[in-house]
Amino acid sequence: MIFVEFVFKYGIRRAIELPLEVIMTIYFIQFEAIPHIDNPESEECAGAFVNCWVNSKNIKLALNTAKNYVVNQGWEVISIEEQSIASRDMYLGDTEEDKELLECFDEALREGISAIFYTYEEDEDDLDIIH
Repeated sequence: MIFVEFVFKYGIRRAIELPLEVIMTIYFIQFEAIPHIDNPESEECAGAFVNCWVNSKNIKLALNTAKNYVVNQGWEVISIEEQSIASRDMYLGDTEEDKELLECFDEALREGISAIFYTYEEDEDDLDIIH
């Protein structure tokens, strides 16, 4: 929560407590990525689907932030699979996956970005989480 001070007519001031997501937006972006050659994971996996949550003013900045994060982790983005606005309510379920995704959402609120890498091997159908 943050406090925002408003000055109303006749100089009356009021501080209103607002959730941070009212001021900024959490964007959900999913990429497909491949490991850079110097990435130690390149021997074990052929690629990954990367789910990112980014706290940003707009989608363009969110995309740039998320791409830079993925690149800095040793991956090359090859496609944008999904992009949308996320809300905390989307992750309030009872499953372990819901709890993990809610943690990512909350981390993005606090830190600005959060991500999960779902890796896959060349001929593997099952995904393996590495981050």
